[in-house]
Amino acid sequence: MNGTCSSERRLARSARQALIELVEGGAIRLYDIRNGKYAGRVVARVTALDGADIGVALIARGVARRYDGSRRAGWCGT
Repeated sequence: MNGTCSSERRLARSARQALIELVEGGAIRLYDIRNGKYAGRVVARVTALDGADIGVALIARGVARRYDGSRRAGWCGT
C-alpha cells in the first residue's frame, strides 16, 4: 500500500479489492506451508473454501506475480 510510485499504490489497492472479492468474507485454507528466507515470513498456498487458488486468481487478474524466492521486481513503470 506504500509503493514507491502511484502505479504500485494503485495496483496494491486493486489487489486488496480483488482479494476481498475472492474470499467474500469467508475463511481461507493454507497448505504447503514453509518458512521463507526472511525472518518471520511464511510462504504457503492459499485457497478459498471452495478450492479456488487465491494466488492463481490474483495473478490472472494482473495484480500479483509468482514468488520464486528472488528479489521482487517493482511495479513502477508497468
